[in-house]
Amino acid sequence: MNLVDRLRGGIAERRRSIVIVGDAIVDRWVHGRTEESQDGCHKFVQEKVVTTPGGAANAEQCLSHWNINTYLYSFSMGDRPVKTRFLDADGSIIFRWDDERQDPGAKRWACEQALEMIRHAGAVLLSDYDKGFLTPGFVQQVVTGCRQHSIPCI
Repeated sequence: MNLVDRLRGGIAERRRSIVIVGDAIVDRWVHGRTEESQDGCHKFVQEKVVTTPGGAANAEQCLSHWNINTYLYSFSMGDRPVKTRFLDADGSIIFRWDDERQDPGAKRWACEQALEMIRHAGAVLLSDYDKGFLTPGFVQQVVTGCRQHSIPCI
């Protein structure tokens, strides 16, 4: 049995929620073109911006279409890392700008809440994008909690 089948089976049996724990990020796609500027450098002229959930936030959004309850524990919305990609007319990425801001206090609270919520979950999904939310010690705590309550952890 693969992990997805196991996850769906666990949810169907218990009719509970999926808890998603990990690095929620914001993906921002800025479409435009480059031109010369009076400052003697290239300038980027913005035409359109598309913002999408990334990382654990994307996983949560995808799973919400399964007609189940999902709960995301990650960086708060204002503290999520933002990956901004500037694209030219042919869709090539010209430049990527990463904003890696974080609030350690908000992260501690989210980790505590995630550990508390595990026992109520039908399954737990860990989503690591190497942004610092999932430390090895915290992952071990989540896995231990899942084992104690016989909760599938993916």
